[in-house]
Parts: sequence; structure tokens; C-alpha cells
Amino acid sequence: MQIFHNKMFINLVVVSSRHLNSLIWKNRKSYFGAEMFLLKKLFTLLCIIVCSYQLYFTTIDYLEFNVITLLDIDFPDWLTVPDITLCVQFLDAVNWTAWAIRHPDLLPDNCSIIDDDKERSEHIRECFAEMGADDFEGFVQEHFTVAKFYKLVIKAQSLFDLISFDSKTGSFNGLQKNHDIFCTTRTYLRDPHVCYHLACRNGTNPSDDIRFHRSRLIHSPNPGAMFMFRLYNAFFASCDHVFLYIHSPLDLPRGPLESYLVIKPKEKPSLFLISFILIIDNLLEPPYATNCKDYHHDDEGTQSLIHKYEECLNNQTLKLDPSFVMYQTMIENPQKVEGNFSNRLRYKYKDKLNEIRTECGKLVEQPQCKVFIYIPYIIGHERFVSQREYHSNFIIMAPTTPDIKLEKSPVFLLETYVVNIGSILGIWFGFSMVHHLGSLGSHLLKLKNISKFSWNNICLRHEKPLKKSVYLNCEQKNQKQNTAERPAIAYYRTHGLLSRARAAIAESRKISESRCSQSIRSRYVTDIM
Repeated sequence: MQIFHNKMFINLVVVSSRHLNSLIWKNRKSYFGAEMFLLKKLFTLLCIIVCSYQLYFTTIDYLEFNVITLLDIDFPDWLTVPDITLCVQFLDAVNWTAWAIRHPDLLPDNCSIIDDDKERSEHIRECFAEMGADDFEGFVQEHFTVAKFYKLVIKAQSLFDLISFDSKTGSFNGLQKNHDIFCTTRTYLRDPHVCYHLACRNGTNPSDDIRFHRSRLIHSPNPGAMFMFRLYNAFFASCDHVFLYIHSPLDLPRGPLESYLVIKPKEKPSLFLISFILIIDNLLEPPYATNCKDYHHDDEGTQSLIHKYEECLNNQTLKLDPSFVMYQTMIENPQKVEGNFSNRLRYKYKDKLNEIRTECGKLVEQPQCKVFIYIPYIIGHERFVSQREYHSNFIIMAPTTPDIKLEKSPVFLLETYVVNIGSILGIWFGFSMVHHLGSLGSHLLKLKNISKFSWNNICLRHEKPLKKSVYLNCEQKNQKQNTAERPAIAYYRTHGLLSRARAAIAESRKISESRCSQSIRSRYVTDIM
């Protein structure tokens, strides 16, 4: 009996220990599971934070629309003929014969009057030459308006007598209108200079620039020459110096930043070889950081940023009393401007001019999208041997250096941004673009199947009543046809042609049935549509 109780006690202890161990294991397991759950949540939260951080800054980088500059060096096969502008000081551009005729008494204080017209004009020029170019500009601005002084200057038409282009068939003068290339000259004022503009355009379409292949340059007597123009040396030699601009056909040389070449005239007729370097700067329109604007296609008809700015300055200063045009701005129609030059008046209206500059500057806060920068330079020059030469020639050579193109490109393209977003999501959450695009495609297919199923239901819904109505019509037609066939059957029986009658009636019924089926389909489709 005692042994039995001992065994029972031992069994009870064993069972209790097993039960206790199971409880301990369950508690440990539940504690371990809670710990893993908490760690999993913390890790997920960490992934969300870091992923959001990367997504935020990637999106910010994209929305800033920053750009990088790509440098491209290119020898173009096709060349665009540039425009040429020559600018000289007021003193060098006056027609002294016209001055002597119109204003014989308008002289410096130390200059006497001479009766002879020819000697008088030369004498007047000598008097003002002793005064100096700067004082002469002040004298002009004190006694003349823009339009009044323009009548006294030498015009471009009397300076250029030849603009020569070479081709396979020989050379021709671009000033004549019987060729594919037609050149024009104009005279502008740009206080304190008179400017002479030379522009060559397509003879059939004057709005188009002149472009020709580089291979054409071999036909020139000077290989590599684009064209040649010449000036009367009597005018050219009298100039103290000449500012030569090579610039884009899109606009005139405006503003103080335009590149130019200073040429010192020679006493004897000379030949100048001039070339240029072309730099093209392309910016990007909004929303990119360069934030440029195409002023060439502006609604107001301006050709460039600086053109819009100068036009605003002149329009505002012409409203002042006394009116004047701004210093060093291009005056395109000087014969129509009754305002004054600003050399003296710009100091009187200093505060007002600062306000005008600020107001006009707001119109051109955005940079120009495409800028052509021409940098001219002299290759060389030589004097003519012939003493009978009365002109100085200028040969414009094609660039011997490659064109420099500065292209702005987005740092982040849209496709790059999408790839970066997909990569970040894939790293932190296993996001698969292939899977999601595939699921999107399957959803689209389901929508397509649903639409097809709906279409079939609509067809079935209308099919039975349509068939019923069509069949009733066909039955009525068959009855009428049977009634009509009876006389024919009697006729064939009378003449012993019953077999032929049966064949004809069968053929007639086939035609009738086919017409009924066609009417079913046509009415069915028409009602559904």
C-alpha cells in the first residue's frame, strides 16, 4: 500500500513538472513572439522613415529643375552669312557739304565764314576737327534733334558700292536684285555714333537668312572667304577709328556687351581679312532653373532681350520734357525721332532715369533662350599696290575654329526620376515595377472583358424580340409567296413541266430565306447601334 502511494506521488510530481514546463515554454514563446512583433514594427517604421527621407529629397531635386551645361564643339557643314555693322563717331559721319549749305552760320566760335562752298565745307570740317570728337558731340546734342542731325550724315547707300559673292559661275554683286542673294544697307544712330548696317538675305524670300555649304568656299579667289564688301576710301581714311560688328541676322548689335573690332584706317586703300568665332548658348524655358524666354517671337515685335530693353528706355525717355533718346541705344528710324540726344540731359534727369531703368529692367528679368555671340578678329591686312584703287576692301572669312555650343540639359529627367523612385521603393519595400505594371495590365484586361461581357448582354437582350418580329414578317411574306406560286404551278402542270416548277419554286424560297436572314442581321445591328 505504501508503495502504491509513493508511485502515485511520483506520477503526480512528474505530471506537475511537465505541466509547469509547458506553461513556462508557452510564456517564453509568447514573450519571444511579442518581442519579434515589436522589432518587426520598429524595423518597418525605420524603413518608412528612411524611405520617406530619400523620396522627399529625390522629389525636391527633381522639382528644382536644375540644369547642367554640355559643351559641344562642331564644324558645321552649312554656314550662315552674318550681318555686318560699322559704327563711326559723329565727326567722321557728317556730310560737310550738306552742313555748309544748310547751316553755314552754325560754327564754332573760333571759325570764320568762307564764301566758296567747296572750301567752306572743308574749312568747317577742319574747325570741328580742332574742337575734337567729344566736344563736337556736345555741340551736336546742343543744336540738333535726332531727325535734324540725321539729314546731315552720310548715308549707307553712298558708302557701299560692292558686296561680292563667289559661286561656280563666277562672282556677282549682292546689291543687285537679279540674284538669289540680295543685300541691303541702312543707316542708324547710336549716340554718340552713326552706324551702317549691311544685311544679306534670300533673294526669293527676304525673311530667310543666307546659308550655303562649306564646299562653296573653294570657288572664291581667296579660299575660305564667305563674301567681300568695299568702302570708298575717301570716307574710310578720314575716320579716326571704326567699330566693326559681326553679328546674328536676327538683330542689330545692341548693348555694351556686344563684341566688336576696332579698325584703324590706313592712309592708302587696304585689304582687311576678318574672321570670327561663334558661340551659341541655349537655355531652357520654365520650369527649368534657367527660366529663359524667346524674345525673338515676342508679341511686341522685338528681336532680342536687349532690343526690348532699349525700346522701353527710348519710349519712356521720349515722354520726358524735353524728350530725348537714351545714351548708346540704337535708334532704328532716326528720321522720325524729334527728340534730343541725351548727352547733356541725362545728368539733369538722373533720378528719373534710374526709375526708368528699374521699370524697364522688370520687362527683361528672364534671360534670352538662344544667344549667338560673334567674336570678330583680324587675320591680316595688306595695302593695294595699284595707285588707281579708291576703295578699301573687307573680306569676311569663314571660321577656322569650330563653333562652340553650350547646351543646357536637365539634371533630372522625368524618366530618371521615376526610375529613382522605383529603385528606392524596391530597396526598402521590395517594390517591383514589373509586378505592378503587370497587375495594372491585368486590371485593364479585366475592364476590357467586362465591357465585352456587357456588350454581349445587350446583344442577347435585344436579339429574341428582334428575331420574333422579323420571323413574323417573313412568315407573312411566305404566305403571300405561296398564294402567288399557285397559278404558276397550275401553268406548269398543264404543260407537263411540273419538275421544272418545283426547281423554280425551291430556288425562289432560298432567295426569300436569305433575304429574311439578312434583314434580321441588319435590323439587329441597327437597333443596337
